[in-house]
Amino acid sequence: MATFSGIIPPSVTLFNDDMSIDWDGTLRHLDWLIAAGVHGLFIMGTTGEFTQLSATERKEYAQKVVEHVKGRVPVIIGTGGVNTRETIDLTRHAKGVGADAAAVVTPFYQTLGDEQLLAHFGAVANAVDLPILIYNIPVFTGTAVSTPILAQLVEENDNIVGVKDSVDSAALVRRRVQIVKRIRPDFSVLTGSSDHVLNTLMLGGDGAVIGEANFAPGPGVGCVEAFRKGDYEGARRGFLDLMRVANVTQVPGTFQAAIKETMRALGQTEKTTVRLPGTSLSKESRAQVRRNLEAIGMLHAASPHAPESVPVDDLDARPTDATMAVGKDADH
Repeated sequence: MATFSGIIPPSVTLFNDDMSIDWDGTLRHLDWLIAAGVHGLFIMGTTGEFTQLSATERKEYAQKVVEHVKGRVPVIIGTGGVNTRETIDLTRHAKGVGADAAAVVTPFYQTLGDEQLLAHFGAVANAVDLPILIYNIPVFTGTAVSTPILAQLVEENDNIVGVKDSVDSAALVRRRVQIVKRIRPDFSVLTGSSDHVLNTLMLGGDGAVIGEANFAPGPGVGCVEAFRKGDYEGARRGFLDLMRVANVTQVPGTFQAAIKETMRALGQTEKTTVRLPGTSLSKESRAQVRRNLEAIGMLHAASPHAPESVPVDDLDARPTDATMAVGKDADH
């Protein structure tokens, strides 16, 4: 089994009304995810609004999380940025505070070719003795890490141990598995899309980093655990539940705000603030989130207050029951 596998939520960063980080709420949320059976934590990814945090906040965040988690699950710290020097500095810091790995996103703003990608990721890998996952999200960065370039990076750098692909392509997963895992069988192939969780596992990949796991980790965890046991019908049911959950956040507005609003509707937090340039959901989008939850049985239609909703622990924290109570058949 790859070192980093299963359902690894890209955790949200909760903010107070004054835009400061709500440390207590954020760390409590991580405790809840761990209790729900997730297989790791991805801190300061896109869902965690890392682009809205200063370098000082990112370092404080990394230290607080590693100290709080205390080895209960692997902690992957997002250390990528727009330039190589800052990325190396943040990755060295992650190593220093005891992170299990760093996730390095493709530098954005500039258009980069293969030569620049090899130079950037190679420099980070050579500078820090820490496992590194390549975070490939071309829809936001404008640059994709091709499989040949990924394979070259793996061949040249022993500590590049995985990839998180936020790309809507089963063919890409297949190529990652066929080519890169041939070089290193324990290389972690992770999808960033809920739509591809089951086919990633079936193609020989290792798991997923999906935003919906912030408020409903159960279906994804159930899918993975069933698959690992050879219970493929249970894995299918868990995946269908995951697809229903994924539809909840399909509303107009920033997806980080949609995830936080879903958490609020389920009574998991009262903090739905996102930092600019992100904005909170409109009144109509907030109402749509509640309607979506009601439609799959996660929220009582007659319940006017989040605390009166269906207990989320009962719905989503049972990794051995792939069907859950989500209903019949819901990433990022």
